[in-house]
Amino acid sequence: MTNSPLVSIRIPPETLERIDKLAQNLYPSRRAGKNPNRSQVILDAIEQFLTEHELQQEYGNNSDVIDERINKALQRYQKHIEAQIKEYIDNKFLAYTYNLKRHLSNPAKKL
Repeated sequence: MTNSPLVSIRIPPETLERIDKLAQNLYPSRRAGKNPNRSQVILDAIEQFLTEHELQQEYGNNSDVIDERINKALQRYQKHIEAQIKEYIDNKFLAYTYNLKRHLSNPAKKL
């Protein structure tokens, strides 16, 4: 980004405060005592705005196409989450059966 041109804009204090809060969560400073990266939050917002505008230009107000893209993204996300949930349940079940076997083999010991 060092080769990027410098652009100066005025931002209302309330908006800047919101940007700084978001920057603290998303892009905190890597060094103690320094400010979070508010520039990256602003760049992200501009990029998202441009992408949404380009999609609207490409697809117009065709909500069916947008809905289809959203549904595909949600389906991919659901498959990912289902795998994580299954792994979590399997691990809990393995731990439970291991503890149960230990308790059954030596009933004098408490779990």
